[in-house]
Amino acid sequence: MDDTRARWQRYGLLPNTFTAIRIFLSVMPAWMIFVHPASYLWLGVAVPWYLAVIIVFVIISLSDVIDGFTARRTNSVTKVGIWLDPLADKLLVIITFTALCMTGMILQPWGWIILVLTAIREIGMIALRAYLSIRHIGVSIPATREGKIKMWIQCIGIGMVLLPVPSIWWLIAAVVVLLASLPYSFISAYAYIRKGIEAIKIARA
Repeated sequence: MDDTRARWQRYGLLPNTFTAIRIFLSVMPAWMIFVHPASYLWLGVAVPWYLAVIIVFVIISLSDVIDGFTARRTNSVTKVGIWLDPLADKLLVIITFTALCMTGMILQPWGWIILVLTAIREIGMIALRAYLSIRHIGVSIPATREGKIKMWIQCIGIGMVLLPVPSIWWLIAAVVVLLASLPYSFISAYAYIRKGIEAIKIARA
C-alpha cells in the first residue's frame, strides 16, 4: 500500500489525471458553439445553447482548482503537472475564442486581433516552459496575480459575447473587456520571462 501511494505521489497520477481530463474537455465549448442547436436537453430540461456553453465553460474553468488542490493535498506536485495545468487553461480560452471568431460572434477585426495577440503570448509561455523542462532547469514559474486577472477578464468577455443581447453596444463592451485583458497578459508574461531568464543564467553559471 505504501509503495503504491509513493508511486502515485511521485508521478502525480491523481491530479495529472484531472488535468488531462480538463485538456480533453477544453474543446467542448468550441464544439457546442459550432453545433449551435436551439437548446440542449439536460435531465429533461431544455437549456438555451448559449447558457449551456457558458455553464460548461465556467465549470471547466473552475475545475482548475481541483487538480491544484489535489496535488497539494496528496503531496504529489510534479514537473509534468506544473507544465500541464496552465496549458489546460490556455487551450480552453484559445480554442473557445477561435470558435467565436470563426462563427463571427465577436466584432471583427477586433476579435482576430485580440485572438492573435493572446495566442502569441500563450504560445510564448508554453515555449518557455517547454525549454526549461527540456534543459532540466528546475524552476517553478507559479501563476501571478496579473495572470489570474487576465484569465478571469477573458472568461467574462467570452461570457458577454455568448449572451444573445441584441445591441451593438453590448458587442462593443465585450470587445473592450477582452481588450482590457491584454495589458495583464503581457505584464504577467514579462514576469514569467524574467524569472525564466534568471533561471537560465543561474543554470549556465
